[in-house]
Formats: sequence, structure tokens, C-alpha cells
Amino acid sequence: MADGDGPGSTKLIIGGLAVLLLVVMVIGTVAVVLMDHAADDGDLNKRGMSSTTRTVDLFCAPTDYHATCKDTLARDLQVWLSAVITFQGSCVDMFPKGPIKDQVRDTMEKAREISSNAIAIIQQGAAFAAMLDLHASESHPDGNEVNVDVDDSHHDENRHLEEFSSSSSSSPVPTWVGNEERKLLAAGEEFVSGLTPNVTVAKDGSGDFTNISAALDALPETYIGRYVIYVKQGVYEETVNITNRMANITMYGDGSKMSIITGSKSIADGTRMWKTATFAVDGDRFTAMRLGIRNTAGEEKQQALALRVKSDRSIFFNCRIEGNQDTLFAQAYRQFYRSCVISGTVDFIFGDAAAVFQRCVLLVKPPLPGKPAVVTAHGRRDRQQTTGFVVQHCQVLADEQFSGNRSSSSSSPSPSPAPPLGYLASGGRGRSTRGR
Repeated sequence: MADGDGPGSTKLIIGGLAVLLLVVMVIGTVAVVLMDHAADDGDLNKRGMSSTTRTVDLFCAPTDYHATCKDTLARDLQVWLSAVITFQGSCVDMFPKGPIKDQVRDTMEKAREISSNAIAIIQQGAAFAAMLDLHASESHPDGNEVNVDVDDSHHDENRHLEEFSSSSSSSPVPTWVGNEERKLLAAGEEFVSGLTPNVTVAKDGSGDFTNISAALDALPETYIGRYVIYVKQGVYEETVNITNRMANITMYGDGSKMSIITGSKSIADGTRMWKTATFAVDGDRFTAMRLGIRNTAGEEKQQALALRVKSDRSIFFNCRIEGNQDTLFAQAYRQFYRSCVISGTVDFIFGDAAAVFQRCVLLVKPPLPGKPAVVTAHGRRDRQQTTGFVVQHCQVLADEQFSGNRSSSSSSPSPSPAPPLGYLASGGRGRSTRGR
């Protein structure tokens, strides 16, 4: 249960305490509304609305931007609690079959129910607060607020899927993406060329380090802003771990076919699934650009991760993620992949994250005989979780070696009773699908 160690554990504890405070706030808000409604036997009056708004705003009183506080707080708590449910399930999965695993599962089931209820309460509380803001703005026109989820004003619905211009800003991005990252996604190569790395990794010895792990080991205990690591052209045979303490790291290379990190661990060799990853990211706000990440274990080796991501607000831009079965483990939290190539055979994009795949190429490779080729397998464990995969303006292509008589599927059955919704957009038209 290593997932509970370090800063990640602190985040979950803070999240739990915040949930309790938010529940108290919601209950107080509802109580005020009910009393006001009973007194007037009609709509909320101006005095009642003022009291109710004060109750809702109490939690965000120290902030300068109350509406933003309430909105982002609710979203963050839902994300963190969704991750709690993910980790609870992962904890159970770590135990071998037997009475101990059954006992742990029973214990975790109650914890899952509590977490699920907390998410539901937060969702209703956030919706209720939004309703109060609407009523308040109607009563006080000068207090109107505008909340824009995505900047989609310049989005060209007729953009062809094959256009992966790194300098294009036409596609909207998740609302949690920061200003600096938005500049990166908009400017592309021009932004990268202006970066000044803190350290340089070079296989030929021309940099500060000859491997990435050494550069990470030398990371300062504290640093201001982003820590930038430049990985020069070369093939780096190593296992890279971005730990919980390594937050706000940007790592970029000379190109996804030039700066390559490779490994070959698999469960067939006796390694636990989540430890087979060539590249593992736990530190929040990690950004990767122009990197190639591979796991070269063959399809016969079964599960073999190229990339495992448990980093909140992580971004992968112009990267290649290559493997066979279970290539990309999008484990938890918010993730964004733009203009990436992701290849594999079976369930090669899986996990329980809230991940967006935008303008990517999903390359299907031939699986073993008798096995279907499956692209995504989201593992949502509870219907209240705010997780799922969004696939937007992507191409799903067959590898050159893929035989035309093999069956393939975009998604495989999820363990959830209410599997996540996926969205595929092309030329201004989309369709929603539910994996079964």
C-alpha cells in the first residue's frame, strides 16, 4: 500500500478534512433555505438569499475570488476522492487470492461507500452553490460572474485529423491546465526552443548527467517554479521514476524518435504489474515533451507498461508511448495527452484517471492469435467517480503488421456497473460510446 506514503497521503488527509467541512457547509446552507422557505411559504426572499449566500461563502471567505474558490474546490475534492477509491481498489488487488484478501476487500468496501457518498454530496453542494450564485446575480445585476470552462472560440470543427501542428491553438484544453502550459501548447516548438534547462542529460557525456535517473537523484530538495530537464538525443536504457516529492518538473527531448527511454520489464519475469513501467510519474504537474517511452517486452510477456502516470495535472505533448499489452497505465488524477502516438495490442490505454487524449494517433498492433485488439479499458470502480477517458480528434490506425482478419474493439469491459463515457469527434460530428 505504498500509494499512501509521502505527500500523496497528506493530500488525501487534507481532502478528507475538507470534505467534512464542506459537508457541514452544505448542511448549513440547506437548513437556512428550508427555514426561509417555511417562513415565507414561497420563493426565497432577498433577506433569506443574503443569509444563505453568506453561509455558502463562509468556506471561501479568505479568498479574493469566491466563485472560483467554490468551483475549483469542489472539482479538486472530487478528483482526490475519486483517486482514493482507485487506490482502495489497487490495495485490494495487491493481495493474492485468499481469506486475507477477502477481509481487506470487505474493509475497503465500506471505505469506498464513504468516499462515494462524499463525492455525491460535494457534487450536489457545488450545484446548489451555483444555483445560489445565479439567484444572487439575478437580484444583484452588478454582481454577475462569468465562468468559462474552455476557450473554444477559435475552434475549427472542420480541421482534419491528420493535422497535428504543434503550433496550433485551435483545440480547447482542460480548464485545469495552467497559463504556462497553455503557452506551451499554443506555441509548440517556439516555446520549447526558448526554455532554459536546469540540467542537461546527454548519453555522450556532453551534459550534466549521462542518464535521467542521476539527474532526478540530484534534484534539489526545494526549488522555485518549474524544474526543467533537457534530454539530448540518445537511447536511455533505464527505469525512470518521478516520485511524489518531484513536483512541477518539465522534461523535454530532441524528438520522440530521437530522445528515447526504453525498458523491458514484464509480469512474465516476476515483476508486479505497476513496477514494470519504463517511466513512472507520481509527482504532480509533470510535463513531458518530445520524448519516446518504450517497453520492448514482447506480446508473449503479457502485461508490460511503458508509462504509468499517477500525477495530477500532468501533460504529455508530442510524445511516443510504445508497447504491447497495457502500454499506458493512466492510473489516477487529471491527465492530458496532445499530439502523442500511443501503440499497443490489448488494453493498451487503461486505468482510472480523468484523462483527455486530443489529436493523438492510437496505433493498434497485432495481438497474439485468438486475442482481440483492444485500445482502451477504463477501470472506473464507482459511478460517482469523476473519471473517464475523453478521446477527441484522434486517429485509430492499424499497424503495418496488423492482419485485416483480426477482430478489434475501441474499448473492453470495465469492472464498473456504470462505465465511463467516451467521445470521438471528427469533422464537427461526434458519437458517444459506452464500453461494455
